[in-house]
Amino acid sequence: MLIRKEILKSSRISIPDLFFFVVVGGAILAVTTTAERWTMGFQRDVPIDLSTGSLLTYSLLSLTRGIIAYLISLTLALVCGYLAAKSRFWERIILPILDIGQSLPVLGFLPGLVLGLVAIFPNSNIGLELACILMIVTSQMWNMAFSFYSSLKAIPPEFIEVAKVSRINPLVRFVKVELPFAATPLAWNSLVSIAGGWFFLTVCESFQLKGQSFRLPGLGSFMAEALDQGKTSAVLMGITAMMCVIILLDFIIWRPIISWSQKFRPDDLPLGDIEVPFVSLMFRQSRIVEEVSKYFRALKQKARPYYLKIEEKFPLQSKELDSLSESKGSDKKSIFKLFKSQFRTGIAITILIALAIWIFGQLYLLVKELELKDWILITKSALLTLSRIGACLILATLWTLPVGVLIGLSPRLTRLLQPVIQVFASFPSPMIYPLVFIAFKSIGIGLGVSSIFLLMVGVQWYILFNVLAGSVQIAQQHTDSFKLMGLGWKEHWKKLYLPSIFPYLVTGWITAAGGAWNASIVTEYLDYGGHTYSTDGLGALVTRATADGNFQLLSASLMVMVGLVILLNRSVWKFLFRYAETRFSMES
Repeated sequence: MLIRKEILKSSRISIPDLFFFVVVGGAILAVTTTAERWTMGFQRDVPIDLSTGSLLTYSLLSLTRGIIAYLISLTLALVCGYLAAKSRFWERIILPILDIGQSLPVLGFLPGLVLGLVAIFPNSNIGLELACILMIVTSQMWNMAFSFYSSLKAIPPEFIEVAKVSRINPLVRFVKVELPFAATPLAWNSLVSIAGGWFFLTVCESFQLKGQSFRLPGLGSFMAEALDQGKTSAVLMGITAMMCVIILLDFIIWRPIISWSQKFRPDDLPLGDIEVPFVSLMFRQSRIVEEVSKYFRALKQKARPYYLKIEEKFPLQSKELDSLSESKGSDKKSIFKLFKSQFRTGIAITILIALAIWIFGQLYLLVKELELKDWILITKSALLTLSRIGACLILATLWTLPVGVLIGLSPRLTRLLQPVIQVFASFPSPMIYPLVFIAFKSIGIGLGVSSIFLLMVGVQWYILFNVLAGSVQIAQQHTDSFKLMGLGWKEHWKKLYLPSIFPYLVTGWITAAGGAWNASIVTEYLDYGGHTYSTDGLGALVTRATADGNFQLLSASLMVMVGLVILLNRSVWKFLFRYAETRFSMES
C-alpha cells in the first residue's frame, strides 16, 4: 500500500488525474452514444453486426442500460423496503407485490411495456429503450428490496432506543443508523441484481412479439444473433467482451463499494485492516478530485446556516418522540388522529379492492375462451417447473452454504474471491445455455433434466451472496469465543453460524426461487443454430405464447404462476421467515 502511494506521488505525470480523465471520458462517451441512439428515428429490428469492431459500441450501450436500470432498481428497493419495514399497512401491500413481481418472468412484462411505450414514442427509439431498461429492472429490484426490508426489521431494538433518546429525526436516523446497518447485505445483493440484469440481457435486447422481431444494438442482441447463426467465433468474441465489461465494473465500482460496506461490520475490525481498493486510492491521490471535493465542502459550509434555519422552522421530529412528548390530556386529539388514520386506510383498501376486481374482471374476459385441456396443460407445466425449481434450490444450497460461510468468515478469502465470484455471477448464463445443453445432450441427458442444472447456473448466486452477507456480519469475537470454549465444528454451525446466517439464507431461497421462475423461460426453451429445443414446463409455455402473440394462453399461464407463488409464499416461505425470527435468532 505504501509503495503504491509513493509511486503515485513521485510520478511526474499525474497517473491518478489521468485515470480520472479516462473514467470521466468513458462515462461521457457512454452517455453520448446512448443519447444518439435514443434520438434516432424508430428502428424496430436493427441489423446486428457480428464484426469485432462493433463490440465496443454494443458494450457501451448495454452497460449504460444496465446502470440506468440498476439506479432505478435501487431507488425503488429503498423506498419499498423502507415503507414495508416501517408501516404495517404498506407491509401488507408491498410484500405480496414483491413476492409476485420477482417470480413473474421478464416476458410477462414484455408485451405491455413494449406495446405501450412504443405507442407513446412512435417516432423515436425512446419507447423501445425504456421498455428494455424497465424489463431489466423487473429482474433486478426484488432481491434488493427484500434485503433492505429484512435488514431494517433485524436492527437491534437498542439501536432504535438510542436514536429515540438522542432525539434523532427520521432522516438522520435513516442515514446514520438504518442505511449503514443494511449496507453490507445491500451491497452483496446489488451484485446479484446486476448479475440478474446481465442474465436477461439477451431476452431484453432481442425478442419476438406477435410474430415480429424486436432488436436493440447491444451485447445481448449480438450474442443472440451469433447463437442463432451458430457462429462459434462470434460467440467467443461476445463472451470475451462481456467478461471485460464485468471485470471493468467490478474494478471501478463493486470493489470500492464492498470495501466501503466493510466499515459497517458489527465487530471491532480496525479500519486499517480494510483494504483500500486501487480505484479508491487513485481518486484519493487525484488533484482534480481533491479540488472538486474542496469546492463541494465549501458549498456545504455556506449552505449550513440555511439548513439550520429550515430545521428550526420545520423540525423533523420522529413520530415516536412526538407521541412521547404529548400530554395525557390530549385524548380527544389522539382519538381524532386515530380515526383519521383508519379512515384513510379504509379508503386506500377500498380503492385497492376495486382495482383488483377490475383487473381480475379484465383477465377473466381474456382467458374465458380457453378450453379445459388448456388449463390442464398449464397446470401440468406449472408442476413440472416447480419440481425443477425445488431440485435446483436443494442442489445449489448443498454447495453455496458451506462455501459462502468459509469465504465470508475470512476477510482475506473475501478480498481474493469476491471479484472471481462477481465475474461468474454477472456473466449472462443464457449466452452459454445452448452450449451446456449440447454437452448434456451428448451424454444422453435431455432438456427436461438438464434444465435443472441450467437453472442452478443462473440462480445459485442469489443464495451464495446472501450467505456471504450473513457470514460477513458474524462478529470475529463470537468466533473467537467459541474457539476458546473448545467447541467443535458441529457446535459452531448449530449455535453460531446457522443462527446468524439462516435469515439471510431464507432471503436467498426466496429470491432464488423467484429468479428460477423467471429464468425458466430461457432454460426450458432454447434457440441455437437455427434449431429450437424445448421441454414441457411453464417457462416454455410462456415463451411460446409470447412469440406467437397468444395473450390468452400467456395471461392464463401467468395467473397460474402468480397463484402458485402466492400459495408458496403464504405457506413455505412465511413459515421459514417465522422460524428464522424465533428459532434461529442470536437473541434466543
